[in-house]
Amino acid sequence: MTNRSVRVGSVCTLASHDTNAVISSVSAGSVNIGGSSSGFIAVSTEILSIPQPVIYDPNVGYVSNTGCEPSVTVSYGTGSGTLYMVAVPFGDTPSVAQIKAGQRSNGTPAIASQNKTVTSDGTNTFSPVTGLTLGTEYYFWFLQSNGGGDSTPVLATYTPQNYIAQSTSWLSPGSTGADGSYGATFTNHANLKVEDGSYASTTLGASKGAIAFTYNYNANLPAGAVVNGIEVRIKGMMPVADAAVLTQAYLAVDASNVSNPIASSSNVFAPELTTTNTVFVGGSTSGWATTYWGGFGEYGKPNAATVNNSTFGVVATGYNIGATSRTINLDLVQMKVHYLVASGEPVAILSAPGYNSDARYPFVTTDSSTGTIYYVLVPDGDTPSVAQIKLGQKSNGYAAMAWESKSVTSAGVQTFNAIDGMEGEPPYKLWFVHTTASGDSEPLGYSFTPAPSNPPPVLFWAFP
Repeated sequence: MTNRSVRVGSVCTLASHDTNAVISSVSAGSVNIGGSSSGFIAVSTEILSIPQPVIYDPNVGYVSNTGCEPSVTVSYGTGSGTLYMVAVPFGDTPSVAQIKAGQRSNGTPAIASQNKTVTSDGTNTFSPVTGLTLGTEYYFWFLQSNGGGDSTPVLATYTPQNYIAQSTSWLSPGSTGADGSYGATFTNHANLKVEDGSYASTTLGASKGAIAFTYNYNANLPAGAVVNGIEVRIKGMMPVADAAVLTQAYLAVDASNVSNPIASSSNVFAPELTTTNTVFVGGSTSGWATTYWGGFGEYGKPNAATVNNSTFGVVATGYNIGATSRTINLDLVQMKVHYLVASGEPVAILSAPGYNSDARYPFVTTDSSTGTIYYVLVPDGDTPSVAQIKLGQKSNGYAAMAWESKSVTSAGVQTFNAIDGMEGEPPYKLWFVHTTASGDSEPLGYSFTPAPSNPPPVLFWAFP
């Protein structure tokens, strides 16, 4: 008998006369290996257990007024197995087995359910969930399962609301600073507050870097705002172009703590340009490439409370990987925040569209007493977007056969002017949309074939 100490799951070569040995049984403490020849080899073992998964920070983020994007964070060391998500009515508490099966607590299908293979620790995001009802609160349950068992389910709640897109003006920093930890520093960093041709400057020797930080932007986003994107505007120049000078901009929870950047974008103020230039980074609906850091929010976008904090700001850096000293001059660093706010009022709902074949006018009913209703007349089967309906266009961008807009002063049936001289072959389709301060209604269509406007004459024969 030969003893071997091994770890279960490892590759083990047995020095044995039995070259056809196979595992016949496993128990805590030993593995019995038997082969074609007589006898067994006893192998002492160390059984390694897979840790039970742990998930936290469940989140349901905004995608659209009636859609959302669920995500959950997988604890370090348990990035394996399967993640499950169910959306159920508020207050519903399905069991672990029901979450895995995509069910509510009564065994009926969940409002939405998904599962996905866990590929790594950290934030794991599910596909967007759509078709939710405005103003209705939902429960989102998350669960992870692997060889170590099932995690404890975690819960997030979400209420779809009507949001209106807004943005701040270009904001300038109230406070600035500089850091010389990398061998160089920006002098006169207070010049970054105002666009006036006065520079914060640094000269970078070989393998030297410099950091300027700006914060205290006074964004003053309203409570509950959903940050949809952040733009950064940097105005600066290099007297001598040199691609060996690498530049970056960072968003930071604490801009004066340059060791804690939370999002970055490389090569932002165009060192190849030798005159004063303005460069924009980010966008109205884009996050910044990053992994999740505490306080920053999901998908590379910070939350409103973080942006409102006086320490939130922009860090600009330069680093020279070349051998020749180069100068960077920065005139201004600004930030613009694009965000969504709940309107407090639902979007309009359209119903009962139609066409009066006698008077030849379109009509539709709305439940709102404000805003503007638009319609277009297009060939049946054509589906223009909301923006195209409002512009009087077909889906291909060409002008619709007819279109009109009218202000709404009271809820109820809204009638439009008569349509004369319809072109092309019927059937036709009317598309309506109602825009209020709360946003656009869902487009509503109506297909019809009009009666001839000039019917053929009726002939009578007279006999002698």
